[in-house]
Amino acid sequence: MSSSAPTFRSGPAIDLDFSDRSYVASRLIRRAVFEFRAARRPTTMAALAQLTQPAQQSRMVFVVGAARSGTTALQAGLSASDEDFVLGEAFFFWENLRAGFRARHNARHRRFGLPPSKLYDCPAVAPEDGTWVDTFAALAARYRLVGDKLPFGGYNEGRWPSEFLAFHRRYFHEAAYILAFRNPRDAILSPRSTWGIQNLVPWARSYIAAQRALIRLRVHFPRTVPVFLETVGPDTFGAIEHCLGYPMPLLQSKVRRVEVAARDPEQVPADLRQTLEDLERLYPSLCDAISGFGAAQSGSPLDSIDARLAQLYRRLDPLYYSVDARLARLRSKVTTASRMARDLLRQTA
Repeated sequence: MSSSAPTFRSGPAIDLDFSDRSYVASRLIRRAVFEFRAARRPTTMAALAQLTQPAQQSRMVFVVGAARSGTTALQAGLSASDEDFVLGEAFFFWENLRAGFRARHNARHRRFGLPPSKLYDCPAVAPEDGTWVDTFAALAARYRLVGDKLPFGGYNEGRWPSEFLAFHRRYFHEAAYILAFRNPRDAILSPRSTWGIQNLVPWARSYIAAQRALIRLRVHFPRTVPVFLETVGPDTFGAIEHCLGYPMPLLQSKVRRVEVAARDPEQVPADLRQTLEDLERLYPSLCDAISGFGAAQSGSPLDSIDARLAQLYRRLDPLYYSVDARLARLRSKVTTASRMARDLLRQTA
């Protein structure tokens, strides 16, 4: 291996892949494409090797959680200082060294109607044909603290959490990870009240998969801070500052405690009521186990909680893989794409 090649983390095998499908062919193709692009970009690979060094990772932070769990507020708080820059949903693990990272990142946020700002724009710090590596390395050279916000929503929910874990253990195992938790009912129902999404089954699946990813981060990654949206307070901010090694005086102005919403059984789709009730019963135990986990411990009781989450995830299979469910998701994608196209036409008219 040349000196410019990134050094990958080795060690005992751990259960990071809990995808509901193996995706063997897709992963082989992605790996072959990565190798092809890497061979054509030696400078980028040298930058990736530098990014994986412990001194660089000590200045990185990644905000991870289920969608609608406070990840954006945490990103805003971490990026509030002019010295720090946390990207929003760059999803490095899925980029696979594609060229034109910045344009693609910013266009995606514009399609969703998000206004240009530090939270939603990637600055022009690297060549326009550069990859995520080139951009991230350039940001790391300019800012004290850099990172990304990664919420898992109702898209690729059966695959992305595992892909993220494998990627980040390989490249950024020593970085800091802020783990965003929120009670299942409010997190899963939020896409309906916020965006009008009717089919919440993918969002329930993504919520469960996100909790399983957060468990693995807490157990297998050395620098993690759990943040529970319902109990955010001074202790939360102190723990984040201790983990990062920097004072973050503006963090508390962006991250606020969110009270549990009033319970209305009629808001919960009938086909998700039992699963939501079971998740709600499990949530306090999950919070306690995550809070009390120490480096010297084994994964238990998190192991048993993870096993229960896996059961609840599989319970949703008939709702997700039925013909009607597949057609509903297709109609939802067509509707979403049409709405985005209309918005884009209005913006360019």
